[in-house]
Amino acid sequence: MELVLFMDMRWLYVIKKGKRVILAIRAIRRKETKVCILTYLLSELSSLNIRVEKLYLDREFFSMPIIRWLKVLDIPFIIPTQ
Repeated sequence: MELVLFMDMRWLYVIKKGKRVILAIRAIRRKETKVCILTYLLSELSSLNIRVEKLYLDREFFSMPIIRWLKVLDIPFIIPTQ
């Protein structure tokens, strides 16, 4: 049996008519990059046939690799810096 430890959780949710609906959850492993986490969550949206109009991310995702990746994917985004 393999024991896998994870440090944290990330989830992807949509707010519709004031209600939050969780669409995907990801357990974060120790050396997993933010780009990897974001790619996984976005792929879950794709499998649900949900189109992203604008992505709102926590400030922990504020980094050049994330910004570059979102620009390549042509996804509008907002990330607070402070």
